[in-house]
Amino acid sequence: MNKSVGKTLSHLLPILIVSLAYNKLTNPQVKKLREHETLLLGKAKQEDFEFKGFDIKLYEWGSGKKEILLIHGWEGQAGNFADLIEVLLENDYKVYAFDGPSHGYSSKGKTSLFEFTELVAVLIKKFKASTLVSHSFGGVATTYALYSNPDIHIEKYLLLTTPDRFIERIEDVSAFIGITDKVKQRLIKRLMNETGKDVYALNVSDFVKEINV
Repeated sequence: MNKSVGKTLSHLLPILIVSLAYNKLTNPQVKKLREHETLLLGKAKQEDFEFKGFDIKLYEWGSGKKEILLIHGWEGQAGNFADLIEVLLENDYKVYAFDGPSHGYSSKGKTSLFEFTELVAVLIKKFKASTLVSHSFGGVATTYALYSNPDIHIEKYLLLTTPDRFIERIEDVSAFIGITDKVKQRLIKRLMNETGKDVYALNVSDFVKEINV
């Protein structure tokens, strides 16, 4: 949508624009993988894992003594880690990864970063990996998952290009559509009502102080 059109519709049809922005936030658009990324996925041991009505695609490579779980970003997928996976395998790692709800080769449907977060916690416990690597908003989800599950203890945790505040995702979508601040506040209110979360309080820099790493 053209930003000027979005701004005009924000004034004329605010409820419609809130719905459009909400759908953008809850329906990830995933880009096609490059050829070598697809080839690497084909070399993985794969499993379908049921989670909240989704068939989540799980991947496993190698048989090294060290185990690591990779968490992709919002609108990303496991294949995005292809280059890193190759290096890890050369360095005696067993590598786990997954495609989040409505991401990659997992089944599709409306989802959210909070649902993604719940899955991350479940998979950390399932794989029992002592090391985590997260990318982009996968870092927000992972840090919140660790914060919300103090029973999880991790030895190492690497965050790549991670935003600090969840609200940044809302601001990105608002800027992309071109909605007004008034409509953005309506969107935030809807998110908070439906998720029960204070989106202004979801800050990585606050959560990392409390996690067991």
